[in-house]
Amino acid sequence: MEKRPIDPEELDESIRYLHQIIVTHPDNAEARYEMGRLYSYRQDYRKAIRYFQMALAIAPDDAATLREMGLAYAYQRDYVRAHEYLRQSLDKAPDDAQTQYNMGFVCEERKDTEEAIRHYRRALAIDSGHVAAHTNLAALLSSQEKYHESLWHYQQAVALAPDDARLCNDLGYTWERIDHYEEALRWFQRALELAPRDFRTYYNLGNAYSGLKNQQEALRCYQRVMELKPDFKIVYANIALAHDRLRHHEEAIRWFKKALSVLPKNAPVYTLIGESYYRLRRYEEALGYWKKALAIDPHNVEALRLAGTAYVELGDFQQAREHFMQAVELGLHDTWTYQGFGRMYHRMRDYRRAVAFSKKALSLDERNAEAWATLGMAYARLGRRGRGRYCYRRASEAGDMATTLALLRLRRRRLSRRKARFEKGFFYLSRKATVEK
Repeated sequence: MEKRPIDPEELDESIRYLHQIIVTHPDNAEARYEMGRLYSYRQDYRKAIRYFQMALAIAPDDAATLREMGLAYAYQRDYVRAHEYLRQSLDKAPDDAQTQYNMGFVCEERKDTEEAIRHYRRALAIDSGHVAAHTNLAALLSSQEKYHESLWHYQQAVALAPDDARLCNDLGYTWERIDHYEEALRWFQRALELAPRDFRTYYNLGNAYSGLKNQQEALRCYQRVMELKPDFKIVYANIALAHDRLRHHEEAIRWFKKALSVLPKNAPVYTLIGESYYRLRRYEEALGYWKKALAIDPHNVEALRLAGTAYVELGDFQQAREHFMQAVELGLHDTWTYQGFGRMYHRMRDYRRAVAFSKKALSLDERNAEAWATLGMAYARLGRRGRGRYCYRRASEAGDMATTLALLRLRRRRLSRRKARFEKGFFYLSRKATVEK
């Protein structure tokens, strides 16, 4: 529903000319129709509607006038009347691609997504080169998580309008939604070539770099967003997350607090800042933020699971079990929840259950280094050193060695000196084997 720009002087002259025709030819429906269109271009929709009504009084079955009347009401956000006039226009001319597209737009504004999709598809069946129909249909399909079909329509739109920066940005965003970050990167960079000061594209580009684990480049893009759009404060949370992934936890906490000043009721931000405190081993503070997240959203399963892990570290195993169980009851059956159970039972010296839950965690994700480490510790406690040695090796393969060593070093204090010496010797051999490999 975009308008072609018209020179204001040319517009005024056209209105004066049409007014003379209407005075001299009072039964000329076409002149009134054109006058309505000119006032619509001027965004004076009340006058436009009045002239369309005059035209319809003379030619009540004119599909074009009915369509323009519907559009004028749509521009006034009167979608009920807009729908009615566009329906009448389609009854007269069902093969008009633009009317089908306009009806799709009105249905979309009325939150009738399925009906909007049907009309966009009809518009494209009539005119496969309708860029706006491709674009709007792609956006609706993306909102329904039908990303591959959405990509096809965005690609068709970009092929028809290759210099449209917004389309390139939307195409990149859709690639990002299915974790194809390299392809997303390519389209965001193309969008920036066409519109180098578009802060939204820089924001999306930062997210793509973050998905590729290039946090330094992500931070550079987010800083550019702040330069171009200082009041776009949602980016604070993205900056914080990038710092957290770079293990700059204190800096991450500073930016998360800035994000909370803008989004005080945002449960995910409370959850993320809690994770930063947790990684600094400040468990009480982490727990405080996760409790705030749960106060906002009691069904936040991630906050429930993380609160359970904090209670494990604080030695409150009853609270830990309750939080883990609530997360499971709400449908969270991921590897980290069962890993939390395994770690809790290991701390409780119930090594057989620690083994069972660690195995359950690994059945969901064999790359969970913490689950392998907990399983190895539990086997060592049960006297099954061979199995423990194998699990430690898998832990070192699944995660980076520094993380695995740090994790097991924390737990080594709870072992006997004999087992601590055994682990120390094994870690040396495991690290040596990894380097040689």
